[in-house]
Amino acid sequence: MRIALVEPFVPKNLVHLRAYPDRSEPAHLLGMYNLVAQRGIEVEIIDAYSNQMSEQELVDEIISKGFTHVGFSTYDYQTCLLYLRKVARALSQKVTLILGGHGPTYTPHRMRMFIKPDWMIRGEGEKAFLELVLQRFDSKAISKDYVVRNINGSFLVDSTPMPLDDVPFGRPYSLAFYNYEASPLLQKGCTGKCVFCSGAYKKTIEYKSPKKALELLEYLVYEKEAAVIMPAGPDFTTSAKEANEIVKAMVAASLPLKEFRPEVCLHTLYSCVSRDPNAWRKLGSMTHLRFESSIDSFLHQRLERLGKNVPKDFSTDIFCHIMKIVEICDCTIMLSRIALDPFITIDEFIAENRLYMRLLKKFPNCVTIGGSLMNKFRPVWGTPSMAAGKRNNPWAQPDVLLDPIMAELKQTFLERPEFKKWCRMAEELTDYNERNLVFREILRVTGEYAESFMKRGRSTAIADQML
Repeated sequence: MRIALVEPFVPKNLVHLRAYPDRSEPAHLLGMYNLVAQRGIEVEIIDAYSNQMSEQELVDEIISKGFTHVGFSTYDYQTCLLYLRKVARALSQKVTLILGGHGPTYTPHRMRMFIKPDWMIRGEGEKAFLELVLQRFDSKAISKDYVVRNINGSFLVDSTPMPLDDVPFGRPYSLAFYNYEASPLLQKGCTGKCVFCSGAYKKTIEYKSPKKALELLEYLVYEKEAAVIMPAGPDFTTSAKEANEIVKAMVAASLPLKEFRPEVCLHTLYSCVSRDPNAWRKLGSMTHLRFESSIDSFLHQRLERLGKNVPKDFSTDIFCHIMKIVEICDCTIMLSRIALDPFITIDEFIAENRLYMRLLKKFPNCVTIGGSLMNKFRPVWGTPSMAAGKRNNPWAQPDVLLDPIMAELKQTFLERPEFKKWCRMAEELTDYNERNLVFREILRVTGEYAESFMKRGRSTAIADQML
C-alpha cells in the first residue's frame, strides 16, 4: 500500500478567490500523514494547490510514483469539483480514491455525484482514516465504533474528533517553499453561526493546552525555521481564557517570530486584549501582530442576517473598541467585507460605505480591508444559506438583489468593467496607507452614485404613486 494525501489546486480564475494566498502549507493533512507514517506505511503529501499543478500533472505524479490509494481534501467549490472530477476520471480503476474535508462532511451525495470516490470520510478525518488504512480499506473489517454506509457504490464513514493535544504535528517538508510561514492548529471552532459557513451550527470549540501549543510552536520556530505563525483555527480568540494562556506561554518563551497572524473575530479579540492587556502588549513588542478578522459588516442588522453573532453593544460602538485594541498592542488589522448580499438595501449600502470611509480615515496605517473591497456574498452547498439545497431562496441567488434601487446600482455601476478594474488595482497595493487612500476614494465615488440612484429611484416611486 502506497498512499498520497493531496491538497487539490483551486484555479483562481474567479474574483472571489483573490483573497486566497498563492502558497499555504497543507497543515490539515499532517495529522493523517503522521499517524499513518508512524505505522511504517508509505505515505506522501502532494500539495497541488501551492505548486499549481494542472489535472494532468497531478495524475502523472500519482501514476509515476505508483500510489495505490489517494486521499483528497475536498471543498464544495465548483472550480475544485471540476478539477477533482477530471483527476478522478483519469485515475478510475487505477487507485483507490478517498475524499475528506468539507465536501463529504456536509454534501456527501453531491461528492458522490461529481467524483464517484471509493471512500468518503465525514468529520475530522484522523481517526477514521487511520482505521481505514489499518484495515486495508476492507469495509467488513472496519471497527463497529465507526458508522459505515454505502452511497450508490461509495462508502461513507463517520469519524470522531481526536483531541488536539494528541494530533501529531511533524512536518515532512521544508517551510522554505512556504516562505517560512506555518499554520499550526492551535484552536478550532467559533461562536459564529454564519450563513455561508459549512457546519455553522455544529462547531466544537477546543484549544491545545498551553504546554502542547508551545511545544508545537517551538518545533516550528527552532526546527523548521518558521518566521510567521498563522494559526489555522477560525477564531483564535474565541475563548479569552484559553487564548491568553497560549499568548502568555509565547511571551514567556520569547519566541523569535517575525509575525503572529491569527484569524480572529473583532469582539472576541477585544475581550482577550481587555482581559490581559499586558500579555498582548508584550507580544506586540516582540513580534508584528497582524490580525485578520471576518467582521464582514459594521451594521448590526446585516451582522444578524449573516449569522455573525456579534453583540449589539460591540457593533454599535465598534470604532471605540478598535481604538482600544490598537492602543493596547501595536498591531495591524485586516478586515474582510461582504459589500453585497441579496437582502441589502440602498440605505444599508450607503451607511456601510460611510462607516468604512470613516474607518479608513481614522486608522489609515493600521486597519484596512482585505480581499475584495466590493465583495459580494457567495453561497456554498452544505451551508445554511443554501437552505438544504433549495436554489429558489434569495441567499442562493447572490446576483438577484431584492431592493430594486440597489439592483440598478449594481447592474449599471458596480458591475462595470472599469469600476471592477479600479477596485482590483487598489487591492494589489500592500502599503496600508496607500491602499486606504485609494479605497476611500472608491468608496466616496461609489457613495455619491448610490445616493443619486436612491434619490432618483424614490422620486420615480413617488411620481408613480401620484399617477
